[in-house]
Amino acid sequence: MSLRMTEPYATTIAAVAPVILLVAVVEVQQFNRRARQRSAVMAAAYNDAANELEARGPEASLGELRELNARVAQMEDENRDRYSGFTRVLYNVWAYTAALLLAAEGMALTWLAGDNRLEDQLVAGFCLIALIWGTFVVATMSIVASIAQSHQEAKSAKTYRRALSRARTEARESSGEGIAPGNTTSAA
Repeated sequence: MSLRMTEPYATTIAAVAPVILLVAVVEVQQFNRRARQRSAVMAAAYNDAANELEARGPEASLGELRELNARVAQMEDENRDRYSGFTRVLYNVWAYTAALLLAAEGMALTWLAGDNRLEDQLVAGFCLIALIWGTFVVATMSIVASIAQSHQEAKSAKTYRRALSRARTEARESSGEGIAPGNTTSAA
């Protein structure tokens, strides 16, 4: 099979690429919106901590400073986990897909607008690959993102269960009393 850039093919590329491109742009904007929200949450946490330090002044005890530092560190950890390496990979896949589709759209429109319409195999092949890739990404990325989020939630739940178990063990050892399984309060 020999690919050729023809008017019907270029017209199809020019019509289909923007639809897929729109999905890619919306996804990239969602990643950016979530990143801005995380940034705003962290900026507020830092400002609140700074205001609290200023309000306490030099009378702040070492314990209060540690507690404040722990709260800010927890916020940092929570926000870092939400923007894991895998999330950045998904963002980059969407961004590169958008760039590929934009290039294919530009090539198809340039070819359609030109006077010398050679049946360029290279342009036809690039446009085909860009559309196939874009369609693949649109069809699979929401599934991949959902699986990744489920994995992250399971990982967080496992971390919580370990911390709870450790707290129960420490409580038993320090008080000599037991904590009933499934109960987060100490036995009375």
